[in-house]
Amino acid sequence: MPLGYGADEALGLNGSHTRALQQQFCRLCADVSFAKAREHLAALLGVRLSKEAVRQACHRRGQDMAQWQTTEESTPQAFAQAAGQVEFTVDAGKVNTLEAGWRDLKIGSFQKRPCGEPATPAEWESRTLPAPTARVAWAAIAPAKRFRRSWRRWSRRLGVQQAGELHVLADGADWIWRSVNRVFTGSQQTLDVYHGCGHLAKAAERLYGEGKEAAKTLHERGRQLLLESGWAGICQLVSEEYAKGDTPERRTALEKLGVHSLFGVMQLRRNGYVTIGVVALAA
Repeated sequence: MPLGYGADEALGLNGSHTRALQQQFCRLCADVSFAKAREHLAALLGVRLSKEAVRQACHRRGQDMAQWQTTEESTPQAFAQAAGQVEFTVDAGKVNTLEAGWRDLKIGSFQKRPCGEPATPAEWESRTLPAPTARVAWAAIAPAKRFRRSWRRWSRRLGVQQAGELHVLADGADWIWRSVNRVFTGSQQTLDVYHGCGHLAKAAERLYGEGKEAAKTLHERGRQLLLESGWAGICQLVSEEYAKGDTPERRTALEKLGVHSLFGVMQLRRNGYVTIGVVALAA
């Protein structure tokens, strides 16, 4: 039988915790572990709960939130009225679950952002992008196939009709770009430049050793070519390195760089500029 009293429903009470307390421990658990949240509640509010009670209460509120998100109308209305072009970002992190150990927590977000001013490749790290005017985010511990089903539901709910007008930003994970091509076919796809440069840095370390001046030089050269010419720049970089020597060790490092860059077609250069919402690099 459910806990509580017969009058709870009439009074708008849900569970054995006040709304203020629920708000506090949900906010804490979004930032720290259940055990640490329990310690904070005891120290700051004098409320003593077991970490399992906190965990179960947060899960119940999470289920309530998921249901509320599918029916409330203020978010779609605000998103439709916000200025800017539509972007979609997706990523994943690891969470340690009680039931199944470490699992992927996948995160999706639609946002609107005005276009920034064009920037040359040399200005890629110094310019300031306009802030988003609206953002809707959600997350799930779920396989890629199940998580990507929520993308289309949210896009329809937010009034995103044409995939060709959508800009997708993500890292180099293969599951992301496979899912994007299936759900948002024809969208403009953008790799976070820092992840692209991360692949270059790893290749440079494999070739010349971590912390070596030659590795730093290769990294900087590769980043410049990547920003200026995209996929063609990576091909040029690999060709230049093969010209310096073709040993099994060097070939392995260069082949890994090429494979990471082939997950999609790189088009960083458009009309001589690198612009937010127009950059298209999927690797």
